Amino acid sequence: DILQAMRNVWTTNGLQLLLGLPVQLTPAIFAYSVLYPYSDNYLDDSSVPAQTKMAFNERFGRRVAGEKIAPTNVHERTICDLVGMIEGQYERTCHPQVFDSLLAIHHAQVKSVGLLHHNGSPYEVDVLGISFEKGGTSVLADGYLVAGSLTDAQAEFMFGYGAFLQLVDDLQDVQRDSQDGLLTVFSQTARHWLLDGLTDHTFHFGRRVLERLNCFEALGVEPLKELMIMSAGMLLIDAAGRAGRLYSRRYLQELEAHSPFRFSFLSKCHKKLASQRVSLIGLIERFATLPDAEPYHVRND
Repeated sequence: DILQAMRNVWTTNGLQLLLGLPVQLTPAIFAYSVLYPYSDNYLDDSSVPAQTKMAFNERFGRRVAGEKIAPTNVHERTICDLVGMIEGQYERTCHPQVFDSLLAIHHAQVKSVGLLHHNGSPYEVDVLGISFEKGGTSVLADGYLVAGSLTDAQAEFMFGYGAFLQLVDDLQDVQRDSQDGLLTVFSQTARHWLLDGLTDHTFHFGRRVLERLNCFEALGVEPLKELMIMSAGMLLIDAAGRAGRLYSRRYLQELEAHSPFRFSFLSKCHKKLASQRVSLIGLIERFATLPDAEPYHVRND
């Protein structure tokens, strides 16, 4: 959960650089980075009854819209407090787009509940539309929480970039999503077809989105733009390599030619890191329980 929140913090730090703003962890960035993984994981939990989720979503939406509600449990109280942290940095009447963007991702999350354990045809649920809306509004909200306001071109890039990252994330999780019954364009396609063509479309979509990076003109930002363009392709190639059995051999060979490492080597690395992750979590837990453990301070210089 901490790593999931940190991924969003890294995204906001990148947006701060693109916008020529100081790279820092603000109250709004912290609250949002914890808020939506916190609520998203709750909504994705198959053990929580659908009616409970619907009631939670209704109260959550009212709180994001500015209404003061009475939390029904500790989970909701935490979420209300996190929204309060954002309100503490951005006054609602002065920064309406900040809260409009939060409502937008909330509405997208409500729609995404219908993707869990849905076995219908592609014509019954707009899986791609929901994925784009969820991913796009997520990064768009990042942008508004970083800057308070954006130009139209900047907002369009952030929505498109978020949609692309959502597709990459869905490809990374395609095998687990298929097992858990979570409907995405990749898990839905993998039921009956290879993922070659769909992955090609994702590459082209990402390229078109990244062409819009020219709307950011902050001093010294060009290296970051180059890094974003390079890493976008590598993220997608790596995700496809992990799901190799869902591709044709010829397509995998073409992708591997653009990777600095063979997929077999990357697979070994992922397995090794997964085993080390368990050990690292245990080490952190033991350290946190030491009676003399002191907080670690990061020097600003």
